[in-house]
Amino acid sequence: MPNERGTLEEVLGVERQIAGELAAARQQAGDWLDSARREIEAGRQAGLEQLKSAGTADAQALERSSQARAAAIAAQAGEWEARVQGLDDAALRPIVRRALAALVPGGAA
Repeated sequence: MPNERGTLEEVLGVERQIAGELAAARQQAGDWLDSARREIEAGRQAGLEQLKSAGTADAQALERSSQARAAAIAAQAGEWEARVQGLDDAALRPIVRRALAALVPGGAA
């Protein structure tokens, strides 16, 4: 029995060692997983910030483009208004008659 007892103690010692190593490995894996999660979240946040910045820049560029286009349309409308203001009633009558005739059924012959 003394030999068996020594073998049993050896086996139990090895089991304790394995259990300790397993616990350490689990702790390391958990630490690595937490670290990886933090890195992934930081990367995700950085990506979101980049997208927000790019979206803001795109929106600002679109707004500037829209304002420029609106200014061009307003300038063109001003030119047309100036032309129409310069016409006298006698010049406008035939234009208005043709437009009205096109609107009235049977009027545009």
